[in-house]
Parts: sequence; C-alpha cells; structure tokens
Amino acid sequence: MMNDDDNGLLKTVSAFIGYYLLPLIAITITAAVIADKALFDSSYIIQPSLSFAKDNQSALTVILSGLLLFAYMMQYQNQRIQRTIMNRQVNLMKAGYTPILGVSNREWGADRTKLGDDPDQDEANRLFLSLSNSGNSTARDLCIWTEISYEPTKDLDYDYRSCLSPLRRTSDATWWHSDEGGALAQTEDKTTEFKADPKVNQIERGWFKFKQERRPVFLHTALEDLEEAGVKDVEIAFILKYTATTGSEEEIYLGAYETDLPRLKDYDMWMYRAQENKEDRAKVIKKIDPQVEDTLCEREIHFSPYNATELKNILSRRSELAFKPDVLGGGVLELCSAYAAQDKGSARQALDLLLEAGDFARRQGDATVSESHVREARKLLEKQRIEESMQNLTSHGHLVLFAVVSMTINNPKMIPATKQPLFDRYSELADIAGGDSLGGRAFHNHAELSMLGILLRNKRNEGRGGGIYYEYRLDVPLEAALNTLENLLVTQELDLSVLRNRATQQGLLDDS
Repeated sequence: MMNDDDNGLLKTVSAFIGYYLLPLIAITITAAVIADKALFDSSYIIQPSLSFAKDNQSALTVILSGLLLFAYMMQYQNQRIQRTIMNRQVNLMKAGYTPILGVSNREWGADRTKLGDDPDQDEANRLFLSLSNSGNSTARDLCIWTEISYEPTKDLDYDYRSCLSPLRRTSDATWWHSDEGGALAQTEDKTTEFKADPKVNQIERGWFKFKQERRPVFLHTALEDLEEAGVKDVEIAFILKYTATTGSEEEIYLGAYETDLPRLKDYDMWMYRAQENKEDRAKVIKKIDPQVEDTLCEREIHFSPYNATELKNILSRRSELAFKPDVLGGGVLELCSAYAAQDKGSARQALDLLLEAGDFARRQGDATVSESHVREARKLLEKQRIEESMQNLTSHGHLVLFAVVSMTINNPKMIPATKQPLFDRYSELADIAGGDSLGGRAFHNHAELSMLGILLRNKRNEGRGGGIYYEYRLDVPLEAALNTLENLLVTQELDLSVLRNRATQQGLLDDS
C-alpha cells in the first residue's frame, strides 16, 4: 500500500491533470472543430495552433480520452487508498487506539513576543516532528492521527495536512502549555505526550475553530446507548478527545457539540468504548496520601455469619407473618436454620429454604409443612443453584464441562480425568464447534470449575517419579449437566442425543 508521500504525489498529479491539462486540451479540440468558421480566419496568431488541432483531431481525441481515463483511474486509486486508510483507522479505534486531531501553536509559546524567537517553541516543534515510541516502558502505546502542518499564520494557528505519528502516552507528563487547543508534553525520560482541548470542535478549510459557549455532547460508554443519545455515526476527523468531565464513570466526552451533530450523522464511524478514564480514577483512589489515610481513620468492619439459634429467631418472626397458625410442623424452623448455618450462615438462604418448603407443601396439597418438605426444598434449591452456575459459564467453560460429561459417559475408566486427556478432549470439541481452543494455562483457569461446585478436583502426589497433578470429575448430577448443555449455541454442532442415550443404557441417569 502507498505511504503518505506517495498519496500526496498522487493527489498533486491528479489535481494538475484535472484542473489544468484536461481543460486546456478540451478548449483546443473545441476550437479545432469550429476552426473552419470565423475563428479560423480571425487571427493569424491562433491559426497555427488551430490548424494543428484540426489536422490532428483524431490523435488529440485519443490522447484526451486516454488522459481522461488516466485521471479517472488516478482518482479511483486515490479514493481506494483513502478508504483503506480509513478502514485501518477504524480497526485501530476498535482495538483501543485513540485518534486525536490537531493542535494550536498558541501552546508552544503563548508569551513569546516574536514568532520563532522562543527556544521552547523550537524544542516543541522538534519533539512533535520526531515523535517515537521510546520512553517509559510502562506507558501505553497510542497511535494518534495528527492533521498538522507547521505554517504559522497571523492567528498563530497551524494549517491542516495528514500525518500519521506513533506516540507513547504517559500519566506523569509535564505539559508545555495547555491553556487552549492542544499541548505536547515531555517527561524526564524524553517521553512525549499529546493532549487536545475539547473546545477545538471542528475544522473549516484547514483551520481550527474555537467556540466557547456551546453545550457539549456526552455519551454513555455502552454502544447500545448511542442511538438514545441522538448520535449514531461520528466522522473520525471530529473525534478530538475522550474524557469524563462530569465525574461519572459511565460517561465520556464526545469531542463534538450539538450544533455539529446534523453534519456528523452522514458519516459511518462508530465510537469505541473509552476505559482509560475509569482506570485513572481507580489509580487515584488507590494512591491515597498516608497523611490523608491517617486522617480518615479507615477501619474494616467484619460481619460474622449467623448461627443456627440466630437464624431460628429470624425465621420465627418472619413465619408469623407468612404462615397461618399451626401450618408449620415441629422442627421445620430448626431444620431450615441448621441447613443455612451449615452452609453460609445466611438469613436470605434460610428464608428461601422456608419459602420453597411452603410452596412444595402447597403443590402437594398438604395441610402442614413438614421436615420432609424442607429436605425436598433443599434439593430443589441446590439443583437450581447448580444449573444457574452452569448456565453462567463462558463458552469455553461449557466446552470443558462437555468434555468431562463426554469422558464420564464414553470413557468411565478414565474418570477421574487428569489434565492432559481432558485438554485433548476439549480441543477436539472446540474444533467441532468451530471455535479456537484455549492454551494450556487458560484451559487450566477454566478447569477451575471446582470453585463453583461443578467439578470435583483432587490433588495427587506420586512423589518424585509421578509428580503432583490434579484429577477432575463431575460434582453435579449428570442429568443436570446434560440439561444445561442442551440448547446452548456453543453445543449446536455437538451431538448430545448420543451421549444421553448411552448414559441411559448404562444407568447413569437413573443414579443421578
């Protein structure tokens, strides 16, 4: 693909042919067509040229056609290059790079008395023209599109032309000037940074326009809120700066104004989500000065879980409001409290258990709630919790679960399964499902489903010869796992019916 210099040359040649050469040839041929009339004898000054044009009319027509075709091809090539560059910029935007336009040279020496006499001005220009990726190794790489040339005007604004420059952005930069427009910063390790002022909202004929009293547009970071905000498409040249000036973590500054929106809706450019402001605010909160932290007198408050007695007292008060007299059988509140205290000590869990037990008794048509209803309710709630945790897995988590289910049914002797056979089976399923499989480390993270109560993981130590490894097996009913895997998008290409039939033949579903 052509670089910026080739692109500029192409524009120059195309403009010369279109604006100067072609009109001149067209005028000459037109004159040749009517040369045998009054114009042919009117002046001996143009007679040689007209005679030549008349005698060589066919050749000139061919030349003109060729030049027209060449100009059209040049223009088409130029448009194709522009589309390619624009698509590349859009892809970079989606990847998290930040496009920023322009800078006013007021920033390079606002107090200088004569243009070009300020040494800081020369240093800033030198830095801006020789931007590089050198600098702080912890800084973030940004690719910034600067539409700048360095021709000063009486308004001390720079002209406008394309330039693609890579930058290294840091958070501890020392700005040169930042009272208006943009500013270039240089840290002690020669790192450069660029900043644009949101007031620079548009460019007309290559000049920056500063308008103070206009209401800015703020958009939520979620892409689905763009249409609700009234802005669907934004042209890349008008995106100057993304910053949350309202203090809300859910809003970003668009860099345009309401009066600009009708013109901007014709362009097909999506905003990308800006996360760096959230990160900056989080860093500020984490880096509290020791004196401030001491003044705040921060204390951690721990809430211990309820014991069975406390839970029973809570359930007693709630049950008087929820149930009619003599509906609850003996030991119901005690059993609900004991189950909840053994698990998390959560009052919400105890209340859910009592509620489900009452619903279970009502569905069966029983007049009282007994301990058997509590036990059945506990099984149902546990099943729902397990199915919900399995439903909320990622697509790769579902494939890991499918691999364990498949090995449990097809290769029961390999259960509990070690990591390598399980990873091989997972990779096969990922290929069948049409997705990319994870690497070993990422797979290991997804295999940690034991933390969710889905897989049971046992650590084995075989000494120096065998080493330390883990074994995995299902820790949920096989029926529940199969029900969860059905109707998932990631398992559409996988045949679950065969697994279910084999599990039924082996009696695995009856035991679950």
